[in-house]
Amino acid sequence: MMQRLKIRLLNYFLRHLFPIVDVEKVLTADKKGNLYLNGTLIEGKKLDDLRHEVILYKNTMLWGILSNTLKHQAQEIIFANSKDLQDVLNGKMVLYTLDVQEKIIKKIERK
Repeated sequence: MMQRLKIRLLNYFLRHLFPIVDVEKVLTADKKGNLYLNGTLIEGKKLDDLRHEVILYKNTMLWGILSNTLKHQAQEIIFANSKDLQDVLNGKMVLYTLDVQEKIIKKIERK
C-alpha cells in the first residue's frame, strides 16, 4: 500500500514539477498530414525514406533487445532494487525515454 502511494506521488511530481521532452514539440503534423521535425518540413523522398527506416528499425531484433532489456531493468530498479527515491527516478527516466522513442516511431509510421 505504501509503495503504491509512493509511486503515485512520484508520478504526480514528475509530471507537474519537472520539465519534460514533449513528442509534439519534436515531431508535429499539420491538418494536411505534413510532418515537421523541429519545425522543418519533411517531404517527398525524405519522408518515404524515414518511414521505411522506422518500419525496418522497429522490426529488427536489435530494437526488441534494446527496448525490452531496458524496460525490464528499469522495472527491476523501480520495483525490486530501489533503495531510495533517486533509484526510482532513474528507472522512471529510462521508461520515459523509451516511451518517447516509441511515440516518435508510431507517429512517423502513421504518416
